Amino acid sequence: MGTPPQRNIQQHYVTAAYLVGFTPEGTRDSQLYVYERNTERRFRLIADEAAKRRNYYSAPLPQGGFDDTVDTMLTALEGQAMPSLQKILAGDYSLSTFERALLAFLIAFQEFRTPWTRQIFRQMQEDLTTSTMHMLANQPGVFERISAELRASGESDGSVTPDQMRDALRGGVPHRSSPPSISDKDAVFRSLCQGLMRPNAILIQSRLAIDL
Repeated sequence: MGTPPQRNIQQHYVTAAYLVGFTPEGTRDSQLYVYERNTERRFRLIADEAAKRRNYYSAPLPQGGFDDTVDTMLTALEGQAMPSLQKILAGDYSLSTFERALLAFLIAFQEFRTPWTRQIFRQMQEDLTTSTMHMLANQPGVFERISAELRASGESDGSVTPDQMRDALRGGVPHRSSPPSISDKDAVFRSLCQGLMRPNAILIQSRLAIDL
């Protein structure tokens, strides 16, 4: 068996091949100035080290390791689309329909891959989840049904009751008979979200990834 390919751990949210255009020498090891969003920080980095984060696109797997599908897809797109951009920079505007499409995809993905945009979408998910939870809290019997399903499937030990869920959502302090190992609010949202995940996958990343 061959050696598995080495993972790309440090993943760019602005491709280095694009950043080299802002350097004096036009190379990945040439420095450019970096201005961080919403801060006063200014510094210099080589293009290959700028605008990247560890495992930025990779999702942890339950059995260990990471799913690198998104990073692999973006790397492939960059490899195919950057020659089109380089043609334009060289003054050659005779792009084929396919080259134009690749360049359009590159620009579109760039709009949505930055940390700022990611935070905006996380906030949208959190707001949607919170509003959905409040709506369900006002529907008689919904939390009771979810709690019963969780206990029946063994996903919950019943330590968080439907009334505690409602108290947490409405800003109250849940009451427990014994000190919890984690905060009451975390337990409430974990129990509630487990029940909500089955019919609506968009809720998975909101409370579990952000609040817990």
